[in-house]
Amino acid sequence: MTEFSVLMNGINEKTARCNTMMLSLHDTVVDLLNKVPGWLDWWVEKVQALLAEIKRIWTDAWDQIKEVYSDPGNPMRLAEAADVMTDKVQSVVSAQAAKISHEFMHVDDRWRGPASEKYKGVIHSEALQPKAVRQYSTTASNVSGALNECRWAIVGFWLTYAGALALLLWSLVKGIRSCATIAGVLPGLLTIMTGFATFSGTVSVAAVGAQHFLSQAANTFKREANGNDYLPGGHWPPVGAW
Repeated sequence: MTEFSVLMNGINEKTARCNTMMLSLHDTVVDLLNKVPGWLDWWVEKVQALLAEIKRIWTDAWDQIKEVYSDPGNPMRLAEAADVMTDKVQSVVSAQAAKISHEFMHVDDRWRGPASEKYKGVIHSEALQPKAVRQYSTTASNVSGALNECRWAIVGFWLTYAGALALLLWSLVKGIRSCATIAGVLPGLLTIMTGFATFSGTVSVAAVGAQHFLSQAANTFKREANGNDYLPGGHWPPVGAW
């Protein structure tokens, strides 16, 4: 099981506990209200309204949570793709660039004359072929970096989400305990309301942050997909010398 799977399983467990706590909250408050004398009906109505609002907030939040859970992302696949770009593409191309540079440095050791000079002109560091190879290496590196950026944007969002969910659970536990008494029910419900507000705000900020990094990565993919713009005429330069 991957670290991300462990994280998501923990979130699922906390979410299930929140559902259980919401049922417990409802039962605790209803049992308490059944014991309240009739002359406090005005107070009972306030408590019922607040409890109904908390249930509405949770229902709305749960609908959104289920939608997000349907496709949480796959950071491990992104990491694997980034490694492939680095190990199988960028490093290989970089090695080829180094080989071209080494070849240029030692042409005269084995070969002299007009043909040699022509050949050196093709593999010179500022010639089209070496520049294209170096650019391709840079493209592979940038794509790998963008894939990792996507990976950490997803992981960062869910880590923040898990932390916010843990705090929400804490507010539910604290609020339900308070709701066991007439004097504590309103403060308890307000504690839970505050917990929901904090949860919603934290997750919203995390979502905006993740979207920002994902958008940056998307721009990198688009830019590098149009990488032929770096090449003369949009084509790989010829390998020969004329």
